Amino acid sequence: MLGRSTKRLILLIAVMLVLYFVLTSATVYTLLDNAWKAVKNLVGLGPADTVTPKQPDTTGGTKPPTNIVYRAANSEQPAGTTRIILYFADRDVMFLVPVTRSIPLSKTPIKDTLTELIRGPAADSGLVSPFIEMAIRDLNLRTDGTLRIDIPTQVVQASTGWGSSASVAALESLVNTVSHYSAVKRVQFMVGGKLATTLFHGLAADEPIPAQTWETAAGRMTLYYAIFSGNRAYLVPDQVEVASSDTIALLKQAVEQLKVGKSVGDYKLHPTLPANINVLGVDLSGRTAMVNLSGEFSTVLTLEPAQQSLLLDSLVMTLTSFPQVDQVQILVEGNKVAQQFGGRDIGSPLARPKWINPE
Repeated sequence: MLGRSTKRLILLIAVMLVLYFVLTSATVYTLLDNAWKAVKNLVGLGPADTVTPKQPDTTGGTKPPTNIVYRAANSEQPAGTTRIILYFADRDVMFLVPVTRSIPLSKTPIKDTLTELIRGPAADSGLVSPFIEMAIRDLNLRTDGTLRIDIPTQVVQASTGWGSSASVAALESLVNTVSHYSAVKRVQFMVGGKLATTLFHGLAADEPIPAQTWETAAGRMTLYYAIFSGNRAYLVPDQVEVASSDTIALLKQAVEQLKVGKSVGDYKLHPTLPANINVLGVDLSGRTAMVNLSGEFSTVLTLEPAQQSLLLDSLVMTLTSFPQVDQVQILVEGNKVAQQFGGRDIGSPLARPKWINPE
């Protein structure tokens, strides 16, 4: 026979075992754990990660910010400086954005331009460098206009891990940037002092690449759309193939397209002209494009100056990319409008600014 004390010990062990299995069951444990967390939160002891995280931007970096920061194109040349145009990528590495940078007066502008390109974009620009790693061994501009860019072997070897999109962006960034020098007619790449057959991530590079030109020409048309990266707005050139050779028809088509924008997969090049404005006509008077817009243009007269500048620069840069056009005159219902718009008098013809997207 078991003694009374022994029976009590066995009973106590049995109760403890039952409690253990009950409390360690998933359902009960979850309920108790949640209750404990609630108590800790009430007394201010909850962990930092209980704050709801900010949801990521799923718009491809192209959603317009509420208050845009846009720096208007201009033709200024500060004393003692050289102005250069560099091509950086938007934060999704979908589009290359031309930006203007001022550097101390340079006697070797192409070399210094590539040095600045490798240095990367300004910290507050919302843009990124298209390069994972980059260096230049040597440059040689030949008499026939071929610019040879010699890249270290280790950079090309490292580019095997860049990915195809980053590699194409890196190549086009280099070519587009040096193409702003009229002496450069084509670009040929070398690797470690030898003519290259392949470049970043295996891209073919056995033939010289023609310099990029943004002039509208036979079979193609250049349009300047808006993109938004961070809180900054930029103009980005985009070239499309066209079948017509009628200059007047193409000028009107270009203005109409600025009302539409362009989708590239999940990403977007934004329109710059409001959709409610009708294009009544576009004509040429000498070398001035006369753009006749409907009365709804009055709705943009109340826009913020940055938005007005974005609209004007887009329209003027697009139409003056035609070799037949030097300046643009805006008409509303057939009449000139003598008014300040985006810091400029739109009652007079507007010439093409030289420097786009200044930093």
